[in-house]
Amino acid sequence: MAEEKQLANEEEKTTTEAAQNTDAKEDTKEAAKEKTEETAEKKIFSKKKDKKTEKLEEKLAEYEDLRVRQLAEFENFRKRSEKEKAQILKNKVTGPSTQEYLSQFYEELESENRGSLQDMEKMQSIDLNYWLPGDILQKADKMSMAHSLEVRVPFLDKEVFNFAAKLPKEAKIAAGTTKYIFRKAVSEFLPQETNERKKLGFPIPIRVWLRQNDWYQMVTDLFTSKEAEEFFHTEKLLQLLNDHKDKKADNSRKIWTVLTFLIWYDRFFTTCSK
Repeated sequence: MAEEKQLANEEEKTTTEAAQNTDAKEDTKEAAKEKTEETAEKKIFSKKKDKKTEKLEEKLAEYEDLRVRQLAEFENFRKRSEKEKAQILKNKVTGPSTQEYLSQFYEELESENRGSLQDMEKMQSIDLNYWLPGDILQKADKMSMAHSLEVRVPFLDKEVFNFAAKLPKEAKIAAGTTKYIFRKAVSEFLPQETNERKKLGFPIPIRVWLRQNDWYQMVTDLFTSKEAEEFFHTEKLLQLLNDHKDKKADNSRKIWTVLTFLIWYDRFFTTCSK
């Protein structure tokens, strides 16, 4: 009887050990399966991450290439402008250049932000501190008041401005599209043609006006005046004007700059001295 009981205990023990071994093997298989699946998921995630990183790096490389080309174009433009300025003006300009005038502001900007600002953000800082208060807001205020109009600038609302100031560059310009997030926000309310239209400010059609006979004659008279001869090589001014009228070049901005100076000089110096 005791032997039978001992045999039964041994059989039960053997059965239990076998079951435990089977469970252990199953657990090992399950663990191995889970590890394999986890490894596969990591590989997939890694591939996705690598592709995303590659795209980001490609985009950054494109931006950097564009930035370098724009800087080179700007430098070439600056050199051409300086050369053309020297050909037009009789007297050398003794004041600081635009770059020299803004250099201190740029240095302070770099110092305050520890070099973290992108080129676009630096340009926006220049606009906010110089162009906005000293040009477009001033013009809008003066011209509207001169015609008894009360004008508002809703995009300079504090809440709108504070929100826009925190937006990343990608929300402002994407794939060459300006005002990206703004266009996207209003796209359902505007016709597609309007929404996708190229950004346009409020220019007056001086390019067209300066090719019309009455304007051409008026500017010619001013460009050959005694006052013009005091400051400019008038033959160069006439060349700019004629090339523009004959559509060989768009010299409207250059002509307009000289024209406004001569009108200002005549009004506040020549006329006042008479």
